[in-house]
Amino acid sequence: SHKQILQHCLGAIRSHDAHPLIITVGTHRDAWFWKESIEKQNKELRALLDPAHFHVRYHGKRDEVIFAVNGLSPEDKDRQIAKELRQILTSESPQQSIEMPIAWFVLEVDLQRSSHDGILSLAECQMSAKRLCIEGDAFS
Repeated sequence: SHKQILQHCLGAIRSHDAHPLIITVGTHRDAWFWKESIEKQNKELRALLDPAHFHVRYHGKRDEVIFAVNGLSPEDKDRQIAKELRQILTSESPQQSIEMPIAWFVLEVDLQRSSHDGILSLAECQMSAKRLCIEGDAFS
């Protein structure tokens, strides 16, 4: 069932983060099935998203878990929801940074330049890495 699939996904998310930020976006707001079941789906999601385990963001009223949008022909309402989501993601999501040697950026540019239709052999990747003195298990 949809509930079992969602429970499995939420369990997987919790295994990576003790209190993850959860935002539910529903597309095709204009479709008939949304109009008939949006309240029911919001109720079911609220029951699954225990605030003790998830940082849930609500749209508008406290009981609306789903940010319902029409992505095919967006209206002002949809653009406003997209703006709200961008604000949530940029202000509330934890900033994660990964230290990466500058040589990896140079390697990326080098690989893009030498690719033929986006395809490179492993040997070509290894040669580019060797030219930049990138060693280790990354290209073996």
